Amino acid sequence: MSIDVILSIKQAEAEAEQIIKDSVEESRRIASEAAAQAEHLCTRLVEEGEEEASRVIKEAESRAAREVDSRMKQIDEEDEAVLLHAGEKLHSAVGMIMERIVKIHGSS
Repeated sequence: MSIDVILSIKQAEAEAEQIIKDSVEESRRIASEAAAQAEHLCTRLVEEGEEEASRVIKEAESRAAREVDSRMKQIDEEDEAVLLHAGEKLHSAVGMIMERIVKIHGSS
């Protein structure tokens, strides 16, 4: 009977060692899968971040372009107003000069 007990103990030890070995292998597999999933997640998050940054940059560029167009239109309108005013002043100045010339030559 003692041999049966010893054989039973050895079999239990062998089974325990196999369970430990299987557990270690399973732990390594789980850790490897977790690392792969983490790497995939990091890659995906970086890609999403780059896409979001690109979208934000394009949106900012679009807003800036609209602002530049608006300001350029405003500047063009102001230029036209200045030129119109200058033209009126020039016309008035020419009239005054002509009037003086006529007075000077008319008095002579």
